[in-house]
Amino acid sequence: MVACLAGIIIFGMVALMFTSVIMRYMVNSPLTWSDQLSTWMFVWTTYLGMTVAYRQGIHIRVDILTRRLPSRSRLVVECLVDVLVGVFLVVFIYYGQKIAVRALNQVYGSLELPPSVIYSAAPISGAIVFLFLLDNLRHHLGALVSPKARGDAR
Repeated sequence: MVACLAGIIIFGMVALMFTSVIMRYMVNSPLTWSDQLSTWMFVWTTYLGMTVAYRQGIHIRVDILTRRLPSRSRLVVECLVDVLVGVFLVVFIYYGQKIAVRALNQVYGSLELPPSVIYSAAPISGAIVFLFLLDNLRHHLGALVSPKARGDAR
């Protein structure tokens, strides 16, 4: 669902920029707000893309050492990594929402919207990643407990 939303935003951004070019060079009536909106859409797409990459396990990671560990040790390391990423995400979400709330009373650019619209992308996507992390942690802990699933870690 998040990937679909990111795709819709990308499609909207491309359509907006195409329309902006047509309006500027063919109709000679530029859309003054299109650059700002497309930038905001790009930021949201980037943060939503982060959640998709995390869920699919395609974020960059250094696994040269963990690949050589036995499966049980690898699961322990995966659990520790999940906990550390979780701590980072809690801090990320906390300060992200603090910044977004602080900017609620401001008005930004030609859209005359608060910058909180763009700042909220960080804590919202961080919360989504946190939910995915809890699912990963549940899977890793379940694999540690279950002798049948020990060699079946993500």
